[in-house]
Amino acid sequence: MLLRELELAQRNLSHLARKLGVSRNALYRKMHRLAIPWPMKGVTHGCSRSGRP
Repeated sequence: MLLRELELAQRNLSHLARKLGVSRNALYRKMHRLAIPWPMKGVTHGCSRSGRP
């Protein structure tokens, strides 16, 4: 559920924390407890470091 919500929030932890009614720190702790890496590895946002999509 948390991974799905992260994707829906477009990886915006502040927005997701507000939506879930918890602090951003609480969300970070929960992700750490569940071994969810941040930033999540293997996820791209449509561009590469070289500047090409």
